[in-house]
Amino acid sequence: MLLLSGGELDCAGYSLMGWDPFLVIKSKGPRVEVSWAGEEKIYQADHFQVLEEVLGSLELPGPSPLHPCAAGGFGFLAYDLKNHLERLPTTAADDLGLPEMVWAFPRQMLVHDRGAGRFWQVKVIHEDSNGRRQAEAPEMPPFDDSLGSYQVGPLHSNFTREAYLQAVSRVREYIRQGDVYQVNLSQRFSFPFQGEAYRLFLRLFALNPAPFYAYLNCRDFAILSTSMERFLYCQGDYLQTRPIKGTRPRGETPAEDAAFRRELEESLKDDAELSMIVDLLRNDLGKVCEARTVKVKEHKRLEA
Repeated sequence: MLLLSGGELDCAGYSLMGWDPFLVIKSKGPRVEVSWAGEEKIYQADHFQVLEEVLGSLELPGPSPLHPCAAGGFGFLAYDLKNHLERLPTTAADDLGLPEMVWAFPRQMLVHDRGAGRFWQVKVIHEDSNGRRQAEAPEMPPFDDSLGSYQVGPLHSNFTREAYLQAVSRVREYIRQGDVYQVNLSQRFSFPFQGEAYRLFLRLFALNPAPFYAYLNCRDFAILSTSMERFLYCQGDYLQTRPIKGTRPRGETPAEDAAFRRELEESLKDDAELSMIVDLLRNDLGKVCEARTVKVKEHKRLEA
């Protein structure tokens, strides 16, 4: 499990790696599996309720004065968890059969402060019901630089060009009719893959070291995230979101780089989309935050 940071230090100044989990929570449909210290329990219950109860039973230390993460979990929440919150139609085919939620809590973590160039190793020591300490987790294994290679085949979209253009036309008509004001029209790309997913992850980071890379090895599958965008940050009772609208490629030369920068900064379309998403997220935060505490501190900023 790895959270790898690149880009601006004030957005993502730390990288985290965890291994040897003592607790794993996994869910699919009505079933929630909880594996704790080698013992597995299966629940037929609300996913979020089980997650909340398990987390409530943990006594993990908070952030250290030296670094922001002393212990915790790595995981993901799939979009299909919406079906446990609201009655919404399900039209997508579940052709992958992946869990809707996975959380793993490692016994050991390595924290890297990018700005200071320092590392901290964090261990979680358990106590049984009699207050006796359980055996400590094994030391950090030596890094294996011979993890192998990988091969990828050609990309395939679940849209043809004609079908995608037709979908765009339908979305524009929905907007004109007032049915929606924003649509995330996405397409899924797939490709044949062989080899080590971690190698692909490192290659992607080398090509574009964005702030919020994530790699989760879930044994049967792996999750690779290459996000530039902070969806939500929570520290105590403080919430922050940093949406992104508008991107440009990096130039081959400094002059071309500067031209792309000016083009993005002067784009009326990207500026309008940014204002729209900022207003949308400000409204969303306003539903769960105290009145008059939601502020836009930085409306527009270019990051590379």
